[in-house]
Amino acid sequence: MKYYYISFWVLLLCSTLSAQQFYLYEIDVNKIENDQIKVTLRCPKINQKQIHFYFPAYIPNNYAATNYGRFISKFSVKNAKGQYINFTQKDINSYLILNAQDIHSIEYTVDDTWDLLEDRNYVFGSSGTNIETDCILINAGGFFGYFENYQNIPFHIKIIHSNQWYAHSSLFIQERKESYTTFLSPNYNRLVDNPIIATTKRDTIVVKQDKIECLASVYAAYSYPKDSIRRIIKSSLSEIQSYLQYPINKQYHIILYLRKADPQNKQLRDIGAFGATEHTHCSVIHIPEDMDEYHPLKTPYLKRIQQLLCYNLIYAALNANLPSSYLVDFDFQKSVPTAHNWFYTSFPHYISLLIDNDDNLHRLCSWMSKKASLAKHYPEGVPLNSLSLHIADYPNPYDLFHYFFDYGVLLMFCLDVEIIFQTKGEKNLLQVIKSLNKKFDKERPFTEQELIPAIVEQSSPEIARFFEVYFQKYNKPDYAKYAQYVGLKYEEGIFIPLDTQTAQQKQYLKKWLQLP
Repeated sequence: MKYYYISFWVLLLCSTLSAQQFYLYEIDVNKIENDQIKVTLRCPKINQKQIHFYFPAYIPNNYAATNYGRFISKFSVKNAKGQYINFTQKDINSYLILNAQDIHSIEYTVDDTWDLLEDRNYVFGSSGTNIETDCILINAGGFFGYFENYQNIPFHIKIIHSNQWYAHSSLFIQERKESYTTFLSPNYNRLVDNPIIATTKRDTIVVKQDKIECLASVYAAYSYPKDSIRRIIKSSLSEIQSYLQYPINKQYHIILYLRKADPQNKQLRDIGAFGATEHTHCSVIHIPEDMDEYHPLKTPYLKRIQQLLCYNLIYAALNANLPSSYLVDFDFQKSVPTAHNWFYTSFPHYISLLIDNDDNLHRLCSWMSKKASLAKHYPEGVPLNSLSLHIADYPNPYDLFHYFFDYGVLLMFCLDVEIIFQTKGEKNLLQVIKSLNKKFDKERPFTEQELIPAIVEQSSPEIARFFEVYFQKYNKPDYAKYAQYVGLKYEEGIFIPLDTQTAQQKQYLKKWLQLP
């Protein structure tokens, strides 16, 4: 299967390539030693006397600093004659190269992040890198650097391999041969947003659902239920398209890394090795066979895959149609605080729970009750916006990672019901978010200051007070009040449906669940 997406930028890029500057990276997967691999860069022409070369300190959709530069060694710079050029390592992620106009190539060795089993500073697993003799997970930030002010030119990534290997990505495939595969990205941001997997196990699942084509590249350390995962992908695509009624990318790539049951998995889970990283055209899901043994909700791993995939597909649809300038203009070298992490975490996760349980109110109430129970374990007195702004400052941000997925989901429920109540059942949260496309789109991403006023404008003036009271200040919502609006009862941490409901409660319940 030829898996790629073609858009205007690809056609333009291919037609003008000979006239443009570009990076040419090469990795030879036949030469892996001790979970390390050499990377060679044929550099673009630099038109200045000295220049910084960077590896990312931060990447999108991560709460902690990644500092990928700590996994780089044997860094060297050469001119066209093969002579070394002087440089100074300024910090863990940056190198100042002198005589920059003479730079021809750069070489260095990459170590994988998965081997760093530390409680602190661990790179979240699905955002990290893994280098094995039969599989390489390439999250671009961990493999490829960039020159300052040269992020917006094309990147060619050439994976050299034997005919036993196969490489996949949602990046445009420029060329695929038995001995190599070359991917193409228009800029560094897009490169980081599209991970690559290369493996000797040519195990793929192809699903076509309506107008969406989905390719799952699977690396499994055990015999996994392939047909079950195929059904999960197909049903997730179908449910999300039906529920969202929102454009989803026509091609989507899943990198699914399935780890076998192992006593070490408990430690790996605790430091943030397992989970998923969402991207605009793909997702990376890293999960163990024995997930249910230590997951806080005892969730079987197939169910967990379904939850993660559903969440990631919603994120992809949201980011593709309603991007934030925070992500579009992401700064890979410094932490740029955002108060709206909840928009890409709590909101998609909340919608995924509604989609997964809208046909079973008792099951949905059970999930919400579990969220209420988990939310009790987080520190009180921290508003969601404040935590979002300052989460990178915590000693271990992953300790608070699920704050957005537990308490944040409950806050999304209250916001959703408040919108339904204030609009007298005319609108819900999802409809309001989708209506923001009247003002924002791919060409006009929203800024940090515009999101909440836009939501208020598309819903009700009273919603401004809700954001002030519950997002900007720490006040616990009255779950019982919001539950009652939609025909539920909340008591002692438990949500349950009321035995009898008024006409208004039935109306609001239908709007909440998007029922006809």
